[in-house]
Amino acid sequence: MYFIDVFLICAYPATHLLDHSIRSDHLTLSMKAINSTSSSPIWSASPTPLSEDGTIDRASIPRMVEHHLRLQIDGIMLCGSCGEGPWLPDLERETLVKDTVEAAAGRLPVAVQITDSSQQRMLEFARRCADWGADMIVVAQPYHIANRTPRRIFEIIRDTIRDAPLPAGFYDRGTITQNPLDAEFIPDLISETNLVLLKDSSADIAKRTAYVTAASTRPDLQLLNGVEFSLPDYIDAGYHGALLGGAIFNARIARQIFEAHRAGDISGANSLQERMNELMWIAYGGKSITCWLSGLKCLLCRMGVFSTITNLPDYSLTDECRDAIEEIFDGDDPYGFLADLLPDPA
Repeated sequence: MYFIDVFLICAYPATHLLDHSIRSDHLTLSMKAINSTSSSPIWSASPTPLSEDGTIDRASIPRMVEHHLRLQIDGIMLCGSCGEGPWLPDLERETLVKDTVEAAAGRLPVAVQITDSSQQRMLEFARRCADWGADMIVVAQPYHIANRTPRRIFEIIRDTIRDAPLPAGFYDRGTITQNPLDAEFIPDLISETNLVLLKDSSADIAKRTAYVTAASTRPDLQLLNGVEFSLPDYIDAGYHGALLGGAIFNARIARQIFEAHRAGDISGANSLQERMNELMWIAYGGKSITCWLSGLKCLLCRMGVFSTITNLPDYSLTDECRDAIEEIFDGDDPYGFLADLLPDPA
């Protein structure tokens, strides 16, 4: 069956690959789940639990889902950069998506980042995500493009979103990618009706303005900030919520930032952002972010969510990072972070 799928991808345009009745069913169910999120949605670009051998730690997935629910997360995105999607083998991505969908059991939307180097490869993975029960796919700028032009970058993103069998999100990674989306194409991108969510991690003020302006024509679109060290600035600009790699541990503070800002307590929102930054520096190994995935997973192990700090980019864990994390659980917890990390069930 796999070889038949590959043949079809090569032989026909992407629009011939869609079973429109299946897409319609997915759209109806998925949009109901996505639109049920809060007025200031906090989504998690979740890390992936791995066993010592680098395969999916299946026993940790139900704990991961239940923890997100305890934090009142509005949606979970798998296979992003924080989720090690670019490095996971296809069979491990399949296990991760299937097990997460099963554990979520319709209680929160499950999105999957499908980014690759071509529209065809992304749509192939998107169809499998639909088969596995995912609610949404997310596209970022392709990893590698031959015959690269700004318009070609945009068209690959646009056409993948347009032809996807599920509602789609776009993740703007800014200049961290070699194929950034040019701001001139933002209005056309936002006009795609299958685009229901946008994560902006570009840290580009001009783009931020362009996204807010274009999104004003799409009241159904969730415009989410991905710059977790600067939530108040994006709330000021008009972003609806956030999609954060650290949400699996900082979502409670992030939500407090939105609530304070919405209530007009700008000073309080800024103070909460400073507090959240302190927690992230503990988890990530300081302001230099030297222990990004290793520190994050160490924190999750101490929270009882993950079982190992295994990470495919092979970030090491420094003694300083481990000690700072241990101080929260076994030390003085000087910032009172434990209640934010492990809140009592509602």
